[in-house]
Amino acid sequence: MLAVTSIGPSRTERQQKCIASWIAAGLEVVAVQPPGEIEKLASLYDGVRFVETDQVADKFNCPHMVRISALIEQCKDQSGLMLNSDLVVSKTYPSRFTEKRGTLSIGIRWNVLPNGEKKLFKWGVDAFLITPEISGLIPDIGLAMGLPAWDYFIPWYLAEKCGHKIETIKTAELIHEQHPQAWSKQSYNTGLEILASEYGLERKQLAMYIQTKTARTHIR
Repeated sequence: MLAVTSIGPSRTERQQKCIASWIAAGLEVVAVQPPGEIEKLASLYDGVRFVETDQVADKFNCPHMVRISALIEQCKDQSGLMLNSDLVVSKTYPSRFTEKRGTLSIGIRWNVLPNGEKKLFKWGVDAFLITPEISGLIPDIGLAMGLPAWDYFIPWYLAEKCGHKIETIKTAELIHEQHPQAWSKQSYNTGLEILASEYGLERKQLAMYIQTKTARTHIR
């Protein structure tokens, strides 16, 4: 199985640790990067296959961020876990995901708090099993990994537009170190505008939809 991501230019040590855990779990790592970045990153990440793309987050005015369409394309022939690059996985985590036609399997992260406590994340989705079937269904509307709305859009679209079941993996095997929010209010508003323009969706409406689908409405 592939692990498909896009590596950020900072927090190198953390991302190295995360990607090493993916390789230890038996995943073949593919990193999709915007033009000009691969030469800087290749020597820092052993065992990673880099792919350059011009599919960048132009709607967000973020040419250094990659649209999810470019990552999804990597799974057109082989299934892959599409996940953020700052997540550690256990060796058994990939085995939690099974390919089922008409089903999207998603993974919810656990945040490590400053006191060392692990807490299931209330809001987003951080891992998706993208099968060749699914890769041909998700439209490119300009959303990008690391920017608002992409992780809500994928399960909503597959469930509501394609009739897929959503299977949620919530075991404490997808670990994230809590850090300051990386995206801006402007990016948040852009994500809202894209969803509203394409499907009449509001972020708050979508957040509640995903929390209900993944049985997280009780988390505070």
